[in-house]
Amino acid sequence: MARFSVVGLGLLTVCASASAYPHTPRLPAPTPVSVRVRPPVPTADQHPGKPALDADAVLSIDDLLKTPRTEQEQIIVQLIANTPDSEAEEKADYYFRLGALYAQLARYWREKGGDAKAKDYLLKTVKTYKALVDNDAFRTYPKLDIALFYYGYTLQGGKYLKEARAVYDKLLKNFPNSKYVPEAHLAFGEYYFETNQLADAEARYAMVLKFPKSSAYWYAMYKMGWIHLGLQRYQEALETFFQIVQATKADAKADKLNQAAKHDFVRAYAAIGKADKAGAAFKRVDVKDAFAMLTTLADLYVATGMLDKAAFVYGQLMIEQPESPKVCAWQAAIARASLTRADADKLREIASLVTLFGALAAAGTLPGPELQTCHDDAAALSGELARVVHLEANATKSPTTMATAEQLYAIYLAGFPEASDRAAMQYFHAETLWSVAEAEQTPRVRLERWETAADAFAAIAATDVPTRRDAALASVVAWKSALDLDPDLVKLAGPIDVIAATRTPAAKPIAIPAREGKLLTAFEAGISFIADADEVARTDVVGAIVLRRFHQLDTAIPLLADVVEQHGTSDSAELAGNLLLEALVSLKRYDAARELADRLHDRPGFVDGKASLARNVDYIRTHALRR
Repeated sequence: MARFSVVGLGLLTVCASASAYPHTPRLPAPTPVSVRVRPPVPTADQHPGKPALDADAVLSIDDLLKTPRTEQEQIIVQLIANTPDSEAEEKADYYFRLGALYAQLARYWREKGGDAKAKDYLLKTVKTYKALVDNDAFRTYPKLDIALFYYGYTLQGGKYLKEARAVYDKLLKNFPNSKYVPEAHLAFGEYYFETNQLADAEARYAMVLKFPKSSAYWYAMYKMGWIHLGLQRYQEALETFFQIVQATKADAKADKLNQAAKHDFVRAYAAIGKADKAGAAFKRVDVKDAFAMLTTLADLYVATGMLDKAAFVYGQLMIEQPESPKVCAWQAAIARASLTRADADKLREIASLVTLFGALAAAGTLPGPELQTCHDDAAALSGELARVVHLEANATKSPTTMATAEQLYAIYLAGFPEASDRAAMQYFHAETLWSVAEAEQTPRVRLERWETAADAFAAIAATDVPTRRDAALASVVAWKSALDLDPDLVKLAGPIDVIAATRTPAAKPIAIPAREGKLLTAFEAGISFIADADEVARTDVVGAIVLRRFHQLDTAIPLLADVVEQHGTSDSAELAGNLLLEALVSLKRYDAARELADRLHDRPGFVDGKASLARNVDYIRTHALRR
């Protein structure tokens, strides 16, 4: 039969100032913190990176873009050998065609990753063009300026920049009216840009911009935008990139340049624009790509450490495309960005992430890999972070940090009911509830905190887990702290009046409220785990005190009798004896009261040093005889 009887709901007004009872906390094991629970670390300056394009990607040099026909090499070589120098223009043309073929092959193998072959053909290109442009016999060849440009362009592609500039310089000096003059200036601009000589680069790009019909024009404009970025002239950069986008949006051949300009418009906007105006600004640039630009902006804000702005923009992305498979990744990014903010913001965003994962998992609309990533992010930012914060709070003794850990555990447990580590996380959560209760200073709130901690430990004790014993004991102790049920504070009004008891009816039992009922249930679960005899006695007396408050004396009597009979040397024995005598008299069991008083009186040394019990024993024996 159970030691305690339990039912109903109620509230006591007594509360404890802190735990007056011993408790050894169980803490998570220290583990390395994963990247999922770290705030983003800036990886770039305010205008990071390099241009997405180089000149090779946008210049239209048709002859060098053709698919090379290697079988032509021997034919052209033979033609050069068989053509006399007196046929200067014809022979020069053969050199030109061979040089172009070698340039095509050098480019082809460079793009294929065949470095050895690319270098071999590069050397053949250089040798061929050099034979053409350095021979005075060919100085009137009509395509000599083109040959010089191809020559320099091939050297530039092979990273022979110094040699390439010398060739371009010769082109500019000898053929100032060549259609390749802007490309030559562009080559110089590229060199100065790469070596961070921005003023010289700007001057060269400006020369290119004097030729609006050149294939290099809009690329030079693009690089001017990057010079504006490098010199922190962000408004000029915005205007430049905007102009490029508008000018190239209808040109399929300029698609790469158009996309790069949109991307770098975002880069300039990140430096001076307002996050809440970004969507409208990007729609003015290109309605179709505005959302992609907004995504780029959010990522760029993270890379540059502007986390509040990043969180705002990710939120806008979620509003605009709530069905996107990236929606959970965006919320995870918001949650990580919030890790540097106030605890309330952090907890709100992490809770939103966990809730979002639950909704997406239930809906089954997110693809498997994205759903797994969503799960891992949500679990880490609630559960793993809870353990990290728990250890930090324990080390710093910070009540605020401990309260944050408690809420993170609660979020995790609510969001992942089937987690493999649920039992351990429940226990750690209960531990944080205990610590929060200990630190609480407001009496009414403190009472509620202790009750919550007691409930948490009791829930664990009701399951078959390795920590059941520790949880049961902790629940008992937490309830004692919650109700301040210290047996030493319970005093009887005076000697037990047997005569008065005969004149009044016995009080009728009152249903035990649920709150006290939970305490008794916790005692029932924990009593078998208590090893210390004195603590067993104190627990039985505390339970009896609760039962006594609601006139449940029949249930209280066995508890008190057990203390008197089995733990007579404990500190609780005197109070147990008094309460037991009082209960028997209140129930009008006078014979049992007299019999108990006699036994206690006759037990050697039992009432010695127990003044109040001795008085009550004598009083009952005397008045029982008189009756």
